[in-house]
Amino acid sequence: MTTEESRFPDHVLLQLIESVYQPAPDWETCSLPVTTPQIVKHLQEYFPGKFDSTDQIIELLRQLHIQYVLNEHNRKYYWLVNPAC
Repeated sequence: MTTEESRFPDHVLLQLIESVYQPAPDWETCSLPVTTPQIVKHLQEYFPGKFDSTDQIIELLRQLHIQYVLNEHNRKYYWLVNPAC
C-alpha cells in the first residue's frame, strides 16, 4: 500500500477525533485537559495508522475549534476537551 492509498480524508479523521473528544469552551467546563503529547499519543493508540503526523493531529484539533490554553498555575498549555458521550 502506498502512502497516498493509506491516507484518510480530513472529514473522516475529524469524525474519529469527535468520537473520542468534544471541545470544552473554557477551564470551568473542561473535564479532561490534556497536553499535546498526551492527546497525540492517545489518538495514535486509539486509531493506529490513521494519522500521518503530529502536525496533522494538531491541525485537525484546531479545525474542531478545540481551545489550546495556558494553565497559569503550572505554565503549561492544554487542549480543553471533554470525553465524547
